[in-house]
Amino acid sequence: MIFDTGSVIFGIASSFLVDLECFSMAVPKRKTSPSKRGMRRSADALKAPTYIEDKNSGELRRPHHIDLKTGMYRGRCVLVPKD
Repeated sequence: MIFDTGSVIFGIASSFLVDLECFSMAVPKRKTSPSKRGMRRSADALKAPTYIEDKNSGELRRPHHIDLKTGMYRGRCVLVPKD
């Protein structure tokens, strides 16, 4: 902060005083329309998880995940099945 008491400036040396107009904040040139705002926010919504029916057991499971009931993944047994 700079205090001016007549001819003496306390705080910052006068050689370091800078024109502060060049450091203004970024301000949009135009108002964002409700349509554009909605399109930007459309990716923020939570999406329901996807489930597929397993071919072997008929159970629902997530795609690209091991079926925990049979232990199968892509036609191969990769996990000891649960009893």
